[in-house]
Amino acid sequence: MTKEPPKGRQGTPCALGAWFRKRGRLVPELDDADWAVCIVKTARRVGWCA
Repeated sequence: MTKEPPKGRQGTPCALGAWFRKRGRLVPELDDADWAVCIVKTARRVGWCA
């Protein structure tokens, strides 16, 4: 992904999932442990932590 995904609202279908489906991609299913890894990698990439 090269841009920010559209923000969703509680109780509505996932906008990020729609982004993947529109482009013919599989929607990743992430659990809490997967999200934790994503957050750390993103933070390191953008310089939020060492």
